[in-house]
Amino acid sequence: MDAAAGAVISASHNPYPDNGIKFLGPDGCKLSDALEAEIAEALNSAEALPRPTGAGIGRIVEAATGSSSDDARGGRAPVLGYIAHVAATSGGPLDGFRLVLDCANGATSGYAPALFADLGASVEVICAEPDGVNINRGCGSTSPQAMCEQVARTGADAGLAFDGDGDRVMMCDERSTLVDGDRMMAICALGMHLRGELPRDAVVGTIMSNAGLDDLLARHGIALLRANVGDRYVAEEMTRSGSVIGGEQSGHVIFAKLTRTGDGMVTALQVLKEMRNAAKPLSELAGQMPVYPQVLRNVRVADRTGWLEDPAVRRAIEDARASLGRPEWLSVRASGTEPLVRVMAQGPDQGQVERIVQEICSLIESHGGGTGSCTV
Repeated sequence: MDAAAGAVISASHNPYPDNGIKFLGPDGCKLSDALEAEIAEALNSAEALPRPTGAGIGRIVEAATGSSSDDARGGRAPVLGYIAHVAATSGGPLDGFRLVLDCANGATSGYAPALFADLGASVEVICAEPDGVNINRGCGSTSPQAMCEQVARTGADAGLAFDGDGDRVMMCDERSTLVDGDRMMAICALGMHLRGELPRDAVVGTIMSNAGLDDLLARHGIALLRANVGDRYVAEEMTRSGSVIGGEQSGHVIFAKLTRTGDGMVTALQVLKEMRNAAKPLSELAGQMPVYPQVLRNVRVADRTGWLEDPAVRRAIEDARASLGRPEWLSVRASGTEPLVRVMAQGPDQGQVERIVQEICSLIESHGGGTGSCTV
């Protein structure tokens, strides 16, 4: 639409009281940390900012309810164009697929059922009756149990659980086993690699991506690049590295050639496309990726950064990374919103992983300003 910016009022995957605002730049991507900081600073002097009045303020156009005469900048045309674009990413019909859709009583409720049915799938829909307060309540990508149970009852080929604002999806296979973002990325990346559609043979994950994804991709000559947690940082690393696929365990996956940000319907269509191309069930494709033990614990601290300067803590972190053999398999970071330090380790040896996490947590508690609380 050649718009100057975008704003999304969204609680994402959270309950409705957590509504906030996501801003998008003219390129369709989330704003950088630097630009967000600049905006926050400008708010300190908001009274001095220009205050347009009357026609200078602009106008609101209801994109989903416009008449047939509305042009491409307003009215229904942008919505229909978006849905057509999403449908086109499927690469073909979904005839024969039996799917369960959990729309989280959110943004996909008015679009996903018709989209997948129009592509030829047999669709059973749950949690697609938003009333303004039931979004993400016991449903969707963070509570996919009902979706998995419905797949088991109906014998569906797959289940799709979107989150409230529709930018992520969690799937389950025909055996009702959950398929997370790491496994969805693995399925799509391997298919793209075989077709020569994976430039630089690289995939972008995060520091939380399972070590099994590392191993599976490496066996096929594909590198896993790790970004900080957050789809914005995944997108930035994709741009820097020239990667065309990246995402998070949460099911927030970005296909750079298809979308500017995560889109759960697009992600699900890419996985279904790989199932169709391979003529294999989702359980077989997802089962290619081993899932290594991951242990995550939080240490409540008085000072979120004091532990960084403690020699004993730093030495323990260095030794742990060396013993794991892969430095990226250990993450020790301060929470951005709470007085917590998050310690996560992973690897093939459950006992080793647990010992490492416990040792670092104990050191942070005793040397790094901990308040005596270590939780899973």
